[in-house]
Amino acid sequence: MRCLALVLVVGCGGGTKAAKAPPPPPPVKEAPAEKTAPAEPEPPPPPKVLHAKAALAPMKGVKLAGATVSFAQEDGGETTVSSDDFEGLKPGTYQLVIHDGETCDKPGEPWKGGAWLELPVTITKDTHAMAETKVQLDLGGVAPVVGHALVLHDKKKKPLACGAIEAVGGAGE
Repeated sequence: MRCLALVLVVGCGGGTKAAKAPPPPPPVKEAPAEKTAPAEPEPPPPPKVLHAKAALAPMKGVKLAGATVSFAQEDGGETTVSSDDFEGLKPGTYQLVIHDGETCDKPGEPWKGGAWLELPVTITKDTHAMAETKVQLDLGGVAPVVGHALVLHDKKKKPLACGAIEAVGGAGE
């Protein structure tokens, strides 16, 4: 009789098949976000305001008390021009004119460096102040009026008083 031998080979480990990765965890559901009001925008910075003044002194031989003309310009917009008393002026109309020069010794010709300023000043028997006026003047940009002479003229263009236009304080003051 013939015998048949059967050999059984059983192997452990060392196989070439990779183990299966565990399935990914289920996505986590986030709780609904609380509704909040949108953040309020920052308020804009305060406007930059430039100030200047001209202390007008009477020209030689003119009987007139001094006067101050003030200028204020907000963020490159129009300039507000105002004055206190023009004490000693007779009732009538006068002109404030910016000149090329920097001093009253030599005010030069009327200024045309960016704007022509000829502001009427009307004096009555009851008032000696100039009405507040808005004009296109630059106090601190490309062609500023600061550093020029401001001259008060009568209706015959005779100069009566003069003062240099000077910057006052800093922005925002």
